[in-house]
Amino acid sequence: MLAGRRPISHGKNIVREVNTAHQSGMTFSITDSRMGCYPSECIERIVGLALSCCQDKTENRPSMPDMVRELECMLKMTPETESVSSDSAYSNSNSGSCYHHLRRPMVTPR
Repeated sequence: MLAGRRPISHGKNIVREVNTAHQSGMTFSITDSRMGCYPSECIERIVGLALSCCQDKTENRPSMPDMVRELECMLKMTPETESVSSDSAYSNSNSGSCYHHLRRPMVTPR
């Protein structure tokens, strides 16, 4: 969902690729541009949450209530859905960072 790629493609495991990018501070290099424009801190948190859900051991994964709480928190960080998803000209016209009227740093994933 985040990267817009198959789980395994060209011999590369997407979880490993995302984890490597996230750990090296290159999270935005792996995100799918079709996601639109979101606050950079929100992208970082959703990638971190997604990676925590991919842990091998069940006890290392977040519980559903914890996930819902985190997703609700992230939802509060995002601009109104209408201004993000329906305004494709806004999303597509930005090749790097963009800014919401609340002055939160935003990114348009690659």
